Amino acid sequence: MEPDELLDNLTFEQVKSTNFIRITYKGNDPVEATKIVNTVGEVSSELISKLIAETRAADSQLTANVYEKAMVSETPVSPHPWRNGLLTLVVGLVLSSGL
Repeated sequence: MEPDELLDNLTFEQVKSTNFIRITYKGNDPVEATKIVNTVGEVSSELISKLIAETRAADSQLTANVYEKAMVSETPVSPHPWRNGLLTLVVGLVLSSGL
């Protein structure tokens, strides 16, 4: 995988009003996506802890840890073909009856 492809599908966002960061990856293979997110989380926490240690006093108690590892989802998040097809049918019927 190319680095640009990885970065295009990887997002980091701060959880509202907390010090937590949520890492998400969108991909076709749920097992691969889980491995990528867990690896990025581990590496990021190590790098952040190292950076904190270098910039703070030696007795600093701050660290960065992975709070919860990613797990493979049992059900796909999207798409929902039955729901989308039914919605398209209903909207099409409404529009065609209106014309």
